[in-house]
Amino acid sequence: MAISLCPKTALVFPLSLLLSLDAFSCSCRLGELTEIELQTSLCKSDQIFIAKALSTTALPKNLTEHTLVVERTIKGDVPGLARSVPGQSTMCHLQFQKGERYIVFAVERDNDRRFASSKCGPSRKDPSPEFVDKIEALVSDADRICNQDFSKLRRDRENEEFELLLEETKRTITSDDDDT
Repeated sequence: MAISLCPKTALVFPLSLLLSLDAFSCSCRLGELTEIELQTSLCKSDQIFIAKALSTTALPKNLTEHTLVVERTIKGDVPGLARSVPGQSTMCHLQFQKGERYIVFAVERDNDRRFASSKCGPSRKDPSPEFVDKIEALVSDADRICNQDFSKLRRDRENEEFELLLEETKRTITSDDDDT
């Protein structure tokens, strides 16, 4: 079966595909993080802070650098003005919008006082007071949290989920038997 495209479609389709590649270049699950993912991010972050985006500067090779005014430090040593540069995968780099407030989970790069932050992690725009309180509580318990075995916690959670599924299946089977 042959597909024929009109000349306009033949030209627009490859262009739209090329422009949409940005959406596929960063592979992560966006949305709410599980407790384990949040704890893992806490342990991997050098700095956690609340800041307001001040400016964006264009860099060579289509990269951007963001300057943020730090309002509150939750973890680490953060200067009053924090500068962001993209990590290795610029498509996953968190893009800050001027004037907006963020909670930033950052990894310091090469001791140059610049940080990288991913849109795949818990960094977010307009953090709720409840989320900030939760992060502060986790940071206060960071020694215990960061020294635990996350792989064991994942296995425990998976086993617990499996047990719940098994119970639900048994109830369904029992219920079906009662109906007959």
